[in-house]
Amino acid sequence: MPIEVRCKSCQHRFRILDKYAGKNVKCPNCEVALAIPVADNQTAPHVPPTTVHGWYLKQANGIEYGPIDENKLGSMITAGSIDSNCQLRREDWGQWQWAADVYPQLLPSSKIEQPYSTTPNTPHNVPSSGPQVPPTKFCFACGESIDARAEICPKCGVRQVAPLGTAAPSDPAVRQASGNKVSAGICGILLGALGVHKFILGLTTPGIIMLLVSLLTFGLGAIPMGLIGLVEGIIYLSKSDEDFYQTYVVEQKGWF
Repeated sequence: MPIEVRCKSCQHRFRILDKYAGKNVKCPNCEVALAIPVADNQTAPHVPPTTVHGWYLKQANGIEYGPIDENKLGSMITAGSIDSNCQLRREDWGQWQWAADVYPQLLPSSKIEQPYSTTPNTPHNVPSSGPQVPPTKFCFACGESIDARAEICPKCGVRQVAPLGTAAPSDPAVRQASGNKVSAGICGILLGALGVHKFILGLTTPGIIMLLVSLLTFGLGAIPMGLIGLVEGIIYLSKSDEDFYQTYVVEQKGWF
């Protein structure tokens, strides 16, 4: 029977076969050695008290609502009042998150991978035996059971990361940002004084500032603007696709 263990070093929860009871193993998350307790002496893991947080909603038109309690938020999602174009922020979070990152069920059905073909009369079709339960996983920070596709835990607000030794899931938005990263990096190095790399990333205001400084100073301002573009282009190209997507697409960082 599996034993549930929590690493004292990184607080990561995982399950291990009872044959390892009384032995030392490495935590799969931080690789720190820890002793597996004997099943008979195992105590139930401590579950921290649930804290009620207020939620804030930003619609696609920029109008904000809140605070909203979690029950009402769930009712609004069920009623279709919240979609993937909305953003959510819990009162203890520092920034807005896309609603579909917190509640993956808001993603369009075309973006959710289907385990079987939906074409009728094929060998891979499996008849439905009732409502399908979405796969779940444990939040690596608080241990809460959440949707397996969730990028952010709706309970503690911590972004989920792939375990060591596994590849992160392929995200179309990250792949698109990867293409923009290369284009913006090259343009920043070659055409940085004109702010072209800013316009590629949708950063209109910084792009206009760089362009006007270069033109209205009769070319004198093009020197510092070109240096800024050169540095930013190198920074873009040196970042990983996920880091670039989070910094310049999600957070819309304007400079460097």
